[in-house]
Amino acid sequence: MIGVAVDVLGVLLGTLIGMGLGKGINERMNVTLMQGMGLAAILIGAKMAVTAEDDLIVIVSIVIGGVIGELCRLEDRLNHMGDWLKGCFSIKDENFINAFMTASLLFCVGAMSIVGAIEAGLSGNNEILFIKTILDFVTAVVLASSLGIGVGFSAILVLGFQGSIAILAGMMQYILVGDVITYMSAVGGVLIIGVGLTVSGIKAINVTNLLPSVFVAGAMGYFTMMM
Repeated sequence: MIGVAVDVLGVLLGTLIGMGLGKGINERMNVTLMQGMGLAAILIGAKMAVTAEDDLIVIVSIVIGGVIGELCRLEDRLNHMGDWLKGCFSIKDENFINAFMTASLLFCVGAMSIVGAIEAGLSGNNEILFIKTILDFVTAVVLASSLGIGVGFSAILVLGFQGSIAILAGMMQYILVGDVITYMSAVGGVLIIGVGLTVSGIKAINVTNLLPSVFVAGAMGYFTMMM
């Protein structure tokens, strides 16, 4: 859990620095930085997405996961969580919910987040999460300079998401191997592409409701190994 804690601190510190810099960065610069981060996310996601051997599993996982997400209304629930946090801390920032949701997805949906937490839970190796901390720190600086304090509150989900995976990995060490991680990472890559398209302003993608796809892919990868 040390790696998870360090990652959370990186997000918080990056947010504070980004908010400080934001006052001295003009709107055109903010737009350019956001577009750059979006394109970088698309590149990272594309590299992750092509790691799967069977594209059909990725596609089916996204379809099933999307249905589950829509039935569970995950986006609405995350929106409500953002509203609740905004009310609890009397935050008047209009960008708060957008910042909270965008940052939460960027920091939680990805190979480094999933694989890093699994490695930490299985062997206590935090190297991947330490590298992710550096990336999340830089991302938080850029996002917070444009979107504000909502980026920092995404640290709550980072802690809950990665912490839960690390704990579960320790309990399920004989399952989280091989194709399970590969397909989870591949689907996570597709979702990161969606986040990148949204952040860069190319096309708004409802990534939140697709989140169950990552775990559906893990289940399908496990059954593939058993066959």
